[in-house]
Amino acid sequence: MKKLLLTLAAVWVLCAGTALAAPVNNLYVGGTAAGYMFQAADPDAHTLYLEHQLFEKVAIGLQISDVEGWSDTENDLYGQLLFSDNFRGIVGVRDYGPESDLYLGAALNGELAEDTEGYASMIIGGDFDEFQVGINYRIHYGVDLNVNYKSTSYDGGYDRNGFGLGLTFLF
Repeated sequence: MKKLLLTLAAVWVLCAGTALAAPVNNLYVGGTAAGYMFQAADPDAHTLYLEHQLFEKVAIGLQISDVEGWSDTENDLYGQLLFSDNFRGIVGVRDYGPESDLYLGAALNGELAEDTEGYASMIIGGDFDEFQVGINYRIHYGVDLNVNYKSTSYDGGYDRNGFGLGLTFLF
């Protein structure tokens, strides 16, 4: 467990300034995760997301983020390729309304305690970088509570950083 915590801390320190609003989920083939995330940043954001495990090593997802005060939503369509039980690659596209941005990334996750899993993820796009570190806590069978910190840096020097809280329903 010390190795996992050190790895997560190292990823956070080395990659800070670069993840999806959706938490990292471990799903079985045919499994789906749907959830809501509130990100307290400047400005705040509300995100709905849906992920589905298509094959043993492939998951797809969709997330829609409404950033307060912005005229357009941030809509992400992404795929995840699972390289191992706790490491995955991410490729996706973020649509801002008038323009879109392709991104690549990676995520690490692992068990921290019974019913508690930690994760760190980062994505790097043409006009932005995101980093997220968080904890998923199983509050009931099929329901996870997520607490995280997310940092987004946009080209032009604009940053959005803040803590998030959300619920994920697994089915």
